[in-house]
Amino acid sequence: MQHTSAEIEAAASALGNQLAAGIKVREAVARMAKLQPKHAELWAEAAEALSRGGRLSNQLEAVWPDSVVAALRAGEESNSLHAVFKRTAESMQVKAQVKKIYSKLMSPAIAFLAGFGVFLFFMVGVIPKLQASLGGGESGMTFKMAMVLHAIVTGYWPVVLGGIGALVFGVTHWLRQPGNIDKLVEMADGVPRLGEALRNLYFGMWAYQMSLLDSAGLPVKQQLVLSVKTLPECYQEGVLRMAEEVEKRGIADSADPEKQPEDDPRQLWPFYIVTAFVTAHETGGIDEEMKRCAPILIDEGVRKLNQFISVADVIAKALAAAMIGMPLTAYFTQLSSSLTKAFG
Repeated sequence: MQHTSAEIEAAASALGNQLAAGIKVREAVARMAKLQPKHAELWAEAAEALSRGGRLSNQLEAVWPDSVVAALRAGEESNSLHAVFKRTAESMQVKAQVKKIYSKLMSPAIAFLAGFGVFLFFMVGVIPKLQASLGGGESGMTFKMAMVLHAIVTGYWPVVLGGIGALVFGVTHWLRQPGNIDKLVEMADGVPRLGEALRNLYFGMWAYQMSLLDSAGLPVKQQLVLSVKTLPECYQEGVLRMAEEVEKRGIADSADPEKQPEDDPRQLWPFYIVTAFVTAHETGGIDEEMKRCAPILIDEGVRKLNQFISVADVIAKALAAAMIGMPLTAYFTQLSSSLTKAFG
């Protein structure tokens, strides 16, 4: 079973710190069973394999991402495992931070659902009782809708609850299926401001991955192929095209949007990614350039995402207010009419 990003971050950080302190790889790995008892068997087997001359990367290839394992193999060859582990931990930390940022997208949805909940409460539980207590009266569209909703919920509540449960289960199950999150990202990419924010955030994470692979000494083409899975499917084509061309055209020409066909996906690459590749072509340091541009991309992505969420929040709250206002207006109109008749 694949380890989570948090588990990989913890393990990479612990191993990197131990190796930097001069502890041998086998001894450091043997200690990992105490840090991660859930994976104690794996770490014990890895320590045993190392004592027989095996490689740690071979023991982790089934549970860590391919790109990280490839970086570990390169680190084993160049005797720079401590640096690879340090970069891996940093990359996983960024991934966790970006996931938290994405959770902000739920804010407008929560505001809308809260308003919808209040709307249903008044329509199902308040207005029908008010109308019944006042002996009928108002028969406008809002009251007719309230009576219909009341009849459905009270008469078929097991079906209603079952339908809501099935809907929640269905949506959750769909989101957990491979590739479906990528489909949502592809749809969101066409939304102004949101698409720019997502591209910056995802390419920021990709830049950290490229930095890790370059620091391990892997060839550029291999870096591109191994790191592409960091990106959603809708952003992968440009990277794969660059991987096919980079050995013939060079880093700068194969990344520069101005030197690609009009319909090439690299036309939409963030400015800082392109600049990093062009600069790296001149300096020979993809590692440093990607490490420099990654936080800029993520900060820019967060800024644009917050702008989108602010607008979406206003729209969601306006819709929620309209939904709440409709039954409230009907409620007070009916109450006012009844009091006027009683005391007028």
